[in-house]
Amino acid sequence: MSSRMSRSMSRPTSRLGEFLFGRDKRIGRRLIVLIIAFSSLITLLISAAQLALEYRNLRGDLERTLDGVSLHVPSLARSVWDFDEQKIQLTLDALAQLPHIARIGVATIENGNKRWQAGPGAGPNVENRSYPLHHEVNGKQKVIATLTVVASIDGIYRQVAGHAISIVLGNALKTFFVALFMVALFRRLVTGRLEALAGKLQQRLTGVAAPAQSSDAAAPPVLPARLPPGLDELDAVDWMLERTTADLAAAVAGMRQLNAELATQVEKKDAALRQRQAAEDTIKFIAFHDNLTDLPNQLLAEDRFSQAVAYADREQAKVALLFLDLDNFKTINDSLGHTVGDGLIREVATRVRECVRETDSVCRRGGDEFLVILPDLPEPDATAPILVKLMERLTNPMEIGSHELHTTASVGVAIYPDDGADFDTLMKKAETAMYRAKEAGRNTYRFFDAQMNVEAVEQLRLRNGLRRALERDEFVLHYQPQIDLTSDALIGVEALIRWNHPELGMIPPGRFIPIAEDSGLIVPISEWVLREASRQAAAWARQGLAGLVVAVNLSGVHFKRGNLEQSVIRALEESSLGAGHGQAPEAVGREAVHRRFRHRLFQPVLPQALRGGQTQDRPVLRPRPRQRPGRRRHRPRHHPDGAQPRPDHHRRGRRE
Repeated sequence: MSSRMSRSMSRPTSRLGEFLFGRDKRIGRRLIVLIIAFSSLITLLISAAQLALEYRNLRGDLERTLDGVSLHVPSLARSVWDFDEQKIQLTLDALAQLPHIARIGVATIENGNKRWQAGPGAGPNVENRSYPLHHEVNGKQKVIATLTVVASIDGIYRQVAGHAISIVLGNALKTFFVALFMVALFRRLVTGRLEALAGKLQQRLTGVAAPAQSSDAAAPPVLPARLPPGLDELDAVDWMLERTTADLAAAVAGMRQLNAELATQVEKKDAALRQRQAAEDTIKFIAFHDNLTDLPNQLLAEDRFSQAVAYADREQAKVALLFLDLDNFKTINDSLGHTVGDGLIREVATRVRECVRETDSVCRRGGDEFLVILPDLPEPDATAPILVKLMERLTNPMEIGSHELHTTASVGVAIYPDDGADFDTLMKKAETAMYRAKEAGRNTYRFFDAQMNVEAVEQLRLRNGLRRALERDEFVLHYQPQIDLTSDALIGVEALIRWNHPELGMIPPGRFIPIAEDSGLIVPISEWVLREASRQAAAWARQGLAGLVVAVNLSGVHFKRGNLEQSVIRALEESSLGAGHGQAPEAVGREAVHRRFRHRLFQPVLPQALRGGQTQDRPVLRPRPRQRPGRRRHRPRHHPDGAQPRPDHHRRGRRE
């Protein structure tokens, strides 16, 4: 009965052991021994660290308790000096209730060495601390007693020992269960597979050896039929691996050859990638640089400007944007050719780079325009030395091939953040300042101010309005009489144009004629003036003023177009002015162009008469009909400065 029970109990145990350690139990046993040993070592180290930390904390509590006793030293000193035994004893009893305090007492130096004590008593492990009690006598601190505190450390040792036992037991249980789990896991994942692999190897060895012995009995077997006894799973696999060294060596040789071929292919791929990267770098450089000067283009200039602005915001500094344009570059480029022009652009780029700092950026915007970004400026005036150096450097002669060229530049300056917060705004304002520098005579620089912006907006508004002024019939002709002073006779009139803007009112020609010339609208405006003046002359002729000369002032742009004669002929044909003289309109037109129509310029290009002859509005008079006999004709009074009183009569354009 007992043997049957023992067999029944041993079966589950053997099955559990076989499941955990395998059939031979070699690897499982070694593994569990190693896991337990390693876990025990780690547990001891962790437990020692925890116990040391706990002991340190308990000792800290003891020190804080003893330091708290020192807070009562002054009150005890006063009680001892007053010899208040009841208060002294109450204080000692209260202090004796503190943690770790075993005994506390006060011993006086005078009065017969009186002593007071409190506390249950101390064990073998104690820590003593004494506090002298002082009292001021005759202005001096005098020791009148000593407070002695005895703290017991036995409680700390007991706590540490109890905690050590609990930690060791807890960690031992955890280590045991972790070891069992690791053995089961290792058995499931590794040992079981190794046993299966060893079995397959055994079968493979048996199957290979039997045919070899049957075919040739004298030949030795290639592999032994059975594995050597006493090998566990890992040893069996290791034995098999040793027997296949030659095959592995051959495989390794093949792998090395394949690796060499792969290395060659990889090297070719790397070379192709390097060429592609170089091509991408070249494309990127071309995308962000000027191909003529290798300077950054406007795209890269915007990026560098944003970096300079970010740094300026952090350092409370300023950034200057310079817009540089060469003076009369088109003349050089057209007369000497593009090759010389390109050489001049490269030389200018080199000189501009030499005049700025290493932290500054020089960019080519296009054509003969350059942008210079000056970061980290304390104030706008800090750009003056660079501008002066730039102007002086560019005025020096330049040797371009066999030509010695002299050129200058006009520079506009805009400051961040005074003039704007983004790149486009600052560039627009710097360009406006550059045009102001050109108007000031070129070869100079100008800083942008608010007035320039107002004028630029006004010019844009007038430019847009000019395109609709002819369609809306907003132009008006005023006629200034021309009087013969000797005979007091009206000999002619001069047609002066005005713009009756629907919002701005009457605009003098000095404000819109330059804009019309720049935009190319001056030719249709001049043709309208010719038609309107011819129509008015014909109307006056029908009223009896046939000999009256009408002077029309034209822009130089109209003369350069080469179709002035045709414009005059068309105006005469529409008004039938030439028919009244008995001549063909073509003949009258040629005579008018060569004799009667005057071409007077104001400044280099702008016609003075179209501006009104003066910067102020010139007087205009509508010629009166022939006066009745006995009435004296009024002659307008001329002033030295050219200003005359505005008459009440003027002739508007055609408004039916």
